[in-house]
Amino acid sequence: MARRTFADVLKNGEINIKLEYAKLKKTFYGKGLDDNMSLRSLCSRYFLSYHFRGTFLSLDEFDAINDFISFYHIDSVSIDSFVSFCEYTINLLLPLLVTPEAQHYSMALYKYNIIEVYIRQVRLLIEKIGYMETMDKELNVTIFVPKSPEAIAVSEVIDPALSYKTIEYNHHSMKGDIDKKRDTLLKYADLLEAKRKELKSINSSLEQDIFALFNNINIRHNNTDPKSPNYHKYVASMTNEELEKWYDETYQLSLICFLELDNVDRKKRVKELNEKIKNEDKQN
Repeated sequence: MARRTFADVLKNGEINIKLEYAKLKKTFYGKGLDDNMSLRSLCSRYFLSYHFRGTFLSLDEFDAINDFISFYHIDSVSIDSFVSFCEYTINLLLPLLVTPEAQHYSMALYKYNIIEVYIRQVRLLIEKIGYMETMDKELNVTIFVPKSPEAIAVSEVIDPALSYKTIEYNHHSMKGDIDKKRDTLLKYADLLEAKRKELKSINSSLEQDIFALFNNINIRHNNTDPKSPNYHKYVASMTNEELEKWYDETYQLSLICFLELDNVDRKKRVKELNEKIKNEDKQN
């Protein structure tokens, strides 16, 4: 067997989700701070300062009602459960970095930078599994979503009000949430309607396809109610899983539409550059 170099080992290294989950869990729940406290205990001590606590009066209550207590007992680790645990812990720990009382409480927190190390580790692992960090602007909490070059590109050029929703669409919590996905697609339909003529001039086939989806799969119109003038028996008979697959296709096609529209100005700039280059060459 050929010897593998140190660089080869690093390049071919894969993330063992179960092992990494166990390491994070041990760090979060293990009693490694002063006075035999865990990071989780520290979060519990300052729970009432969290803006997202709602009406919960303790972290124990918060965990029990939201089933976050299952993180400690989970046996089968999936990507979704791993990402959920990372979201849960990082949102509990990030506020402690700016909480004077929490900083003052444990010298070990300063000496070993336990919270900072934990947060860096979570971000490293999230990057390694192909996810990215973003904010849920409605709740003002950190979430992790799969990296999508297309979604990122569109989020940078789309209406700022829809920028976050473009990234959020890929979040694991959106899976199965037909209503929330429909809401995002409906907003896309409104934006693209305003640019429909331009889109048609660029790519008529694409324009025809996207609006066929917007209009016929229960996004812009009620296509499932027999009393509706826009009723389609085939669509009404779809399962939620089938409909969601078509919503996801519509999402991807919408991204292509926005990128096509954004590319118009880019093509103009390229054309202008080429003309300037040619003009300079002629003068010389």
